[in-house]
Amino acid sequence: MFRYMKGSRNKTVSLRVVKVTELMAYEYGKVEGGFRHLDARELERLVPSGLAIDTFKSQLYDGHLVLLNDAPKVPALQAVKGNMGGASWTVNPAASTRLSPQAQKAFVAHTKMRSGGDASGNGSLPPPLA
Repeated sequence: MFRYMKGSRNKTVSLRVVKVTELMAYEYGKVEGGFRHLDARELERLVPSGLAIDTFKSQLYDGHLVLLNDAPKVPALQAVKGNMGGASWTVNPAASTRLSPQAQKAFVAHTKMRSGGDASGNGSLPPPLA
C-alpha cells in the first residue's frame, strides 16, 4: 500500500493505492474514478517504486491498482438499493468512461465476491455443502 496525505488548514485528504485484490468492502465507496483529473504531482507521489507514471495510470485505468480517496471526486462505485431491500455495488455512470470495461467488470465481480452482493459489506458466505 502506498499513501500520500495532503493537508490544508481545515481538512486532510488521504490518497492510497492498493491492488484490486486487496480492496476491502468498507473501501468500495472510496474508490476514485476520476484519477485522471487529479493533480499530476499528487499522482507522481503515489507511483509504486519501479513503476513508470504511464504504467501506473494504465494499471489504474485497467483496474489492477485502485486509488482510494477519503473524498473521491468521482466515486468509481456506487451502492444501489435492490427491489427486495438489499443493495449491491455498481459502476458509477460518471466514472464508466474513465475506467476500462475490464476494470468495471473486475470491480463489480470483486464487490460481489467480498460482500456476498450486499453493499453493506456484511454479506455472508453460502451454507456449506452437505
